[in-house]
Amino acid sequence: AVDGGFETVDAARHDARAVGSNGFMFDSGPTRRFVGAFRRRPAGVDAVSSLPGGESGVLGSPFHANLLFPWLTNDTHALRQVQSEIRGAAVEKLSLLPLAETE
Repeated sequence: AVDGGFETVDAARHDARAVGSNGFMFDSGPTRRFVGAFRRRPAGVDAVSSLPGGESGVLGSPFHANLLFPWLTNDTHALRQVQSEIRGAAVEKLSLLPLAETE
């Protein structure tokens, strides 16, 4: 479901003269919405984003589909960029390390 229509910013390309509901279906579209603007003082970037689902690909994770409703309603969330904001909002820390070489 998208609230876009023929030739809108939401990728909703379909036949404008469709005779049935299936004629308004589409099978491709954006996988992320992002808007960023540079600022001078304090230097940085103001940015918002939206994802069609969540950040986790793991079924059952609280972050698997937590961003789906905002995506469907064209809502966004601010992107945290300051380390203290990121640490304060973190609920999990995952460390990925290279596999040690063995001979």
